This record gives sequence, C-alpha cells and structure tokens, in this order.
Amino acid sequence: MKCLHCLVEFHSKEDIVYICDDIDKAWAIVIHACPACQRNNLFLANYRQVLSSSAGYHFVPNDLKSIIPIRPKGSARPPCPKNVPDDIKTDYQEPV
Repeated sequence: MKCLHCLVEFHSKEDIVYICDDIDKAWAIVIHACPACQRNNLFLANYRQVLSSSAGYHFVPNDLKSIIPIRPKGSARPPCPKNVPDDIKTDYQEPV
C-alpha cells in the first residue's frame, strides 16, 4: 500500500481491531503502520459477516463491505516540482 502520510509504498501486515456490531454488521479499525514515517494509517472498516463458532460469536473479518480512511483523512500531496514559481508554490503548500 501507499502511506497516506508520506506517500511511500510499503508492505505491512494489517492489524484489525474489532469495535462493535450493529444493523450494518461488524465494525473494525484497520491499521497499517508505515515503516518510513512511523505513522499509522487508520481505516474504519465495515464487514458483512461475523463468523460464529460453537463457543459463541467471535470476530473474524469476512466479506469487506466498505473501508474509509480516518487517519489521515486524505492522502498527502506529492512535493511541488522545483520548476514552479515561488508564489504558486506557496499556494500549493498551504494546508487545506
């Protein structure tokens, strides 16, 4: 995946933390830790199914319904090219 903070490509084992169930089924936080910038990329995930066992219900992520980035809320922009004039570069670098 590409880190939404620093835009570096990396491979990570995702960690999934179950939150709760509701009428829309199972909700969880999916975490991808970036080794380059040391920040976590967090996503809110909704799964269609929660699998059960003879011991009762337990969370097994299955059949992803939706996933939304929550940290950061959007992707970082790449750096402005060096040939862009300073007045335009300043506008480009302003926070949204």
